[in-house]
Amino acid sequence: MDEFMISPPKTSPPAPRNHSRTGAPKPRLGINENLAREILELHTLGVNGGYSQADVTSFAQVITGWSIGGGRGRLAGGVPGRFYFRDNLHQPGPKVLLGKTYTEQGVRQGEAVLADLARRPETARFIATKSDKNLEIETIGRKGRDFLRRRYRATDPRKADAQGPPQTTIVGEQVGVLNKVDFALASELSERIVERYSNEGIDAVYLLYNEFKSVIAQRLIVEQVLPIEQIGAPAVRMAEGMTEKERDRALEAAREAGVGIRPADTHEIDAAAAKFATAPVDYIYEQSPEELFRSLLPKYVAIQVFRGLQESVAAEHAARMTAMDAATSNATDMIDSLTLAMNRARQAKITKEIIEIVSGAAAQ
Repeated sequence: MDEFMISPPKTSPPAPRNHSRTGAPKPRLGINENLAREILELHTLGVNGGYSQADVTSFAQVITGWSIGGGRGRLAGGVPGRFYFRDNLHQPGPKVLLGKTYTEQGVRQGEAVLADLARRPETARFIATKSDKNLEIETIGRKGRDFLRRRYRATDPRKADAQGPPQTTIVGEQVGVLNKVDFALASELSERIVERYSNEGIDAVYLLYNEFKSVIAQRLIVEQVLPIEQIGAPAVRMAEGMTEKERDRALEAAREAGVGIRPADTHEIDAAAAKFATAPVDYIYEQSPEELFRSLLPKYVAIQVFRGLQESVAAEHAARMTAMDAATSNATDMIDSLTLAMNRARQAKITKEIIEIVSGAAAQ
């Protein structure tokens, strides 16, 4: 079973602003919501596993202190490269996850949660759908290409009758095409995708992109493009939203830049689109439905790919704006800190000179 995935560039959120008074970055440790969500979505329950953001946050608190050995300073201890539980970094106390309260302490709390997750029927169903599948990736953008190249090898597309163990490979890359998104690129990709899909070379197509609604409302989306399950309804298979801290940083940057934070109101447009071709009348087509579908399918796939590219570019610009605001604020804080240090040094020098003059006058 083969699957095809188109992966536009990943947009990384800016690093949090956290500097000492001297301007030097100061390490800060906290909960890792991204890891908790990854475990729930990719390794246990799946994207539709019935958990909420509160469960993600609670699970992230449960696994605080879970680390690997071989660090330095306050992270020293343990065997390098092996699991090591750092009790001093763990957030103690009972945690509520998926309606159950876990009162265990230390590393046993996380072990109890993982054991329950492994026994849930949602985990069994999710894992059963992920076995024996080949995944072929078409990367778009330099950053996404470099990220995936470090994990998977590049190769030619598999043939429909190819034999061998399931594997994930990169079958194509598009670099330097996002400065000006062109519909011709989406059209070219869609023709190759539809051809392989029609020839049964692949049996599913997924589009991975950054969904942009506003500066503070963005999600990383995995959307199934083919096969079409329901016309007009996007088949979202996975979604990862911004964390609370990322939203706060984006909101602050939007306010300072004077950018609107509310998503566009498209209710009227969506309602009108939903009524299209729904009148209770019988239509007579000049071509057969098969011929119409054969000509419309590449256009449909091309529009979906083009939309994903446009939204990813918009999300990247929003992330750049947030990053530049954070950099500007950090530079302002550093300038203020250095100015204060300079004024103190100058004041101390002037005071010393005055004391020397007064002392010399008094000695005479």
